[in-house]
Amino acid sequence: MPISLSRRQFLGLTTGVIGAAVVGDGFLIEPRAVQVTRHDIAIPGLAPALDGFRIACVTDVHISHGVRRGGRAMLELLARERPHLVALVGDICNHRADL
Repeated sequence: MPISLSRRQFLGLTTGVIGAAVVGDGFLIEPRAVQVTRHDIAIPGLAPALDGFRIACVTDVHISHGVRRGGRAMLELLARERPHLVALVGDICNHRADL
């Protein structure tokens, strides 16, 4: 038995499904999506003591109400990577009270 939808009903249903998918991705998947990339950068004249210096750039952690699963995963990765310097950039928290 085929379902009969008006154009308005179809567009409303489609918009709702896409909206739910976007919200689900933003709140359920992305907070746990931690990506590690490595880049070797040649810097002419760099002091030999700094050869192999590792910098971790952590961005958009959005800490809210403490460190959650995604934050703990990031901290575990940092512990494994053992960078010499961690640069925390982007959105660090969602609310001033979370600082």
